[in-house]
Amino acid sequence: MSESLAVLIDHAATKEDAATIGQSIIDALVSEGCILPTPSSSCVLTGEGYSPGPRLNEIYSFGDTELRYWDMLTNCGVKIHTERYVNFWAFPVFEAAVCPGCNVDQSKDDSFFDGLYECVAAFINDGVVPDIHCPVCDQRYSCRQWKCIPDVGIAYLAIEFWNWPPFSSSGWNMSLPEMITTQTSRTLATSWGRM
Repeated sequence: MSESLAVLIDHAATKEDAATIGQSIIDALVSEGCILPTPSSSCVLTGEGYSPGPRLNEIYSFGDTELRYWDMLTNCGVKIHTERYVNFWAFPVFEAAVCPGCNVDQSKDDSFFDGLYECVAAFINDGVVPDIHCPVCDQRYSCRQWKCIPDVGIAYLAIEFWNWPPFSSSGWNMSLPEMITTQTSRTLATSWGRM
């Protein structure tokens, strides 16, 4: 089985406020019993994350043939990123890249990916967010404006949920993105990825 992740991304967070906002999101997840309060290096692939909390079996209803994620998988935790973040795990499952000007999907055009890779490199290396040219409408738009499915991030704050069910799964009895938005007043984009 390959590793997968669901991701929440705060595109409005800045490098100055990402850590404070990130802590408020962790606090919201802890207060709802979604994660344990103490970080651990045993629940995510690298670094430290937060293990599943005591209420997850109440918050999520497993289907008859569904794997009981947090009871059976080693890498099954929540990792917060409060620095330059790109969801590199989105690329293996990339579906679409829609231009914000003409609304045409450019994901089959190699020149779009050249621009996206340049954007990712510029953000990771220098903290800048360049534009990507659309060959259909002949306009340039910030790479953050393109609608990429899944969202590739290019942000200063992201929360990865390693091997958790997708946020769109019908098993959720509570929407984690909505709960976090309610408790923190932050707007979060959802994404996913796979190794």
